[in-house]
Amino acid sequence: MRREIDREVERLVLTLHVNGEKSELLVPVHKTLLEVLREDMQLTGTKHGCELGECGTCTVLVDGKPELSCLLLPIQIHGRAITTVEGMASGSELHPLQQAFAELGAADLASGGACLRADA
Repeated sequence: MRREIDREVERLVLTLHVNGEKSELLVPVHKTLLEVLREDMQLTGTKHGCELGECGTCTVLVDGKPELSCLLLPIQIHGRAITTVEGMASGSELHPLQQAFAELGAADLASGGACLRADA
């Protein structure tokens, strides 16, 4: 991990292992993991919800355990394995839990977090 001071905001170079792929990103220290996933990595399956850690909509797996990405700073998960709802699928084939949610009409805002929690 490398620290760089920008004129306006401090940024960190972090290594993230997301959905089996290693990425190095330069991110502002104040961004949450949720923001990094959505804005910097374009993984929009992880959704904004309450942003207080109460609803579970933003759930991701960190080393196989459910965590609320709205409460995590990327420095806290530097080098750890992260799985998002996109990482549950195998190519274009949905994970059985994702398929069940879709078939039952439960593919709403919080379903990604619910699928990950159920699979953990």
